[in-house]
Amino acid sequence: MPAGDPTGTPRGHDIEVLTIGTELLLGFTIDTNAAYLGQLLSDAGIRIVRRSTIGDEHKEIQSGVASA
Repeated sequence: MPAGDPTGTPRGHDIEVLTIGTELLLGFTIDTNAAYLGQLLSDAGIRIVRRSTIGDEHKEIQSGVASA
């Protein structure tokens, strides 16, 4: 049985959603995919603990993935 919170309630998977795109950071594109994914994951019992958006630069992507 997966580890739960202190009340003994089992917990599902915890994940981070990382989206990549300078257009997302600058507001040129609204990140509707991440919002939709969040709803689907929540419905499946998967808890999103952090959601990050990073730019298209290689070093930013490396850093974002390493952080996640």
